[in-house]
Amino acid sequence: MDDPNVMIVTYEELKQDLSDGVRQISTFFGFSLTEAQVQQIAEGSTFSAMKENNTNMVTGNIVFRKGEVGDWKNHFTPEQS
Repeated sequence: MDDPNVMIVTYEELKQDLSDGVRQISTFFGFSLTEAQVQQIAEGSTFSAMKENNTNMVTGNIVFRKGEVGDWKNHFTPEQS
């Protein structure tokens, strides 16, 4: 947690404010983005945008589910959770 080379980002944080998450990630990697670039990345990184454009993904093994916070609880037993 205290390693300056590690950044922890949760899906819930990105779901809450994707543009801010893009800004934080770009700062962590040392990139300087304009607000227009942040918005373009955020718009292209939404669950619905990626689901619509999955033919442009590098790997062919991407599975899109609901993209809802907490949906994992529907797929794991209490023991797995």
